[in-house]
Amino acid sequence: REKKLSAYTVVNVKVSKNIRNWEVFLAVDNIFDENYATRFGFDLNDNDYPMPGRSVTIGGKIEF
Repeated sequence: REKKLSAYTVVNVKVSKNIRNWEVFLAVDNIFDENYATRFGFDLNDNDYPMPGRSVTIGGKIEF
């Protein structure tokens, strides 16, 4: 028996705005909450190693 990983597409986005010496941003990883794996598990019947679902990051950075 042969085991293959399924094909997948993951969409990420990051929007940022510079205001003087500040940068503020919003990032969304795995926008469509795709279920996927990039590595096999230990046997043919396991769920492999699933990757994280959707995540949202809001942040800022200042330069001196």
